[in-house]
Amino acid sequence: MSKVILCSMIVSGLVSFGMMRFQMRMMEKWLDSFFEKETEWNKETMRDFVRSIEKTIGGRR
Repeated sequence: MSKVILCSMIVSGLVSFGMMRFQMRMMEKWLDSFFEKETEWNKETMRDFVRSIEKTIGGRR
């Protein structure tokens, strides 16, 4: 009986570890995608901001 319990505990631990690794990989992929999109959005926003400032300064001269 104790061998069955020990075996089930080991299998449960291995399955839990495998699921944790899978979740970490998925989270890493999601974060990479998120930061790529966030970086692109920031670049576009900064370009627009600089252009609006250039128009404002250029209009006053």
